[in-house]
Amino acid sequence: MITVFTDGSCYPNDGTGDGGWAFQCHYNGQSRLKYGWSERASNNTMEMTAILRAFQYVPLSKTPITLYTDSTYCKNVINSWAMIWEQDGWRTSTGSAVKNVDLIKELMALIDLHKEHREVNVRWVKGHAGIAENESVDISAGTARRLRETNWDTAKDNKHL
Repeated sequence: MITVFTDGSCYPNDGTGDGGWAFQCHYNGQSRLKYGWSERASNNTMEMTAILRAFQYVPLSKTPITLYTDSTYCKNVINSWAMIWEQDGWRTSTGSAVKNVDLIKELMALIDLHKEHREVNVRWVKGHAGIAENESVDISAGTARRLRETNWDTAKDNKHL
């Protein structure tokens, strides 16, 4: 089993501030932490970016993957809303345009690719509840945002280019 924890951070959370993301991947007794930052972000964008980067990082295999996020929004987007929104022309239940639609489409295409090879589970975990891996990615996302740092190398880390 591959286990991944993800988190995003943004301040201020209005699309004008810096954002940070992080994920920690556990497999076969090893752990990898990746993080990065972005200008003019929102918290939801950074949460989804963390998940996207995690699925870009994990090579395709038959090994099942469980990804944990403390974002109910991201869990719901992945597990149900994206499919509904796509059927509704990328409109929400109130008729407004879905925010971050390009990021969501990219994320869902990558998750669908993984699902062709393995079982994929996306689960919610309560944030700031003392779960060590969740606390770690929370701190890493915030630090990446504040220091404007990354250890993500697209050429090496994105296994699905």
